Amino acid sequence: MDFAEPIKYPFKDLKKLLIGGLLNFPGMILLLIPAIIATGYTIKAARDTVRGGDELPEFDNWSYFLIKGFGYFVINIAYMIILYATFIPAIALYFIGGSENVVFMILSTILGIAALIFAIILCFMAYIAFVRYGEKENIGAAFEFVKIFRNFKANAVNYIIGMIVMIALLVGISIVTFIATVTIVGILFMGVIAFYWQLVWMRMFAQIYKESKEKLGEAETL
Repeated sequence: MDFAEPIKYPFKDLKKLLIGGLLNFPGMILLLIPAIIATGYTIKAARDTVRGGDELPEFDNWSYFLIKGFGYFVINIAYMIILYATFIPAIALYFIGGSENVVFMILSTILGIAALIFAIILCFMAYIAFVRYGEKENIGAAFEFVKIFRNFKANAVNYIIGMIVMIALLVGISIVTFIATVTIVGILFMGVIAFYWQLVWMRMFAQIYKESKEKLGEAETL
């Protein structure tokens, strides 16, 4: 797995990167439809990656991008609900037992640690879910949890490395974004920066996902 390739991927076509950035920018001032279209475009980029494509998709089907973008947000909201729900038992035990009840405190801590581990795995699964959604072009594919987890488990090391690379990149992007906010010209490029980030992580996880499928030998069934 070449972890540097996804970082360079958006620069293969600067015109498309700029178009996506211009679509993303209105979303920062609550004009969401263009940003949803940009997100749908990145879903198609993930689909093309899994299917062997190496170039950025064309901006040629705006209704498709809009629908896929809405699907992305539905999946994102669903996974966020699951994520928050995992911590409810630990929080409930803490408030029921109070800080003076040792048994409840221990149980709450154990459940909290278990929830944290599950939440970390769920974050990986959410990224895989977005890729599967793009590949299968079916929102239901994003909730096939057994298949998603099997894909993660087959290539967990590369998924973890990929996440570390993305976190490091995010730190760099955050610095650039902070600098960009200092000037009006820089602010105009914040949409491009955000779109670049979306493309990189979609490409990164789509490549790892594809590699996992090859390891499992289940290109048709996953």
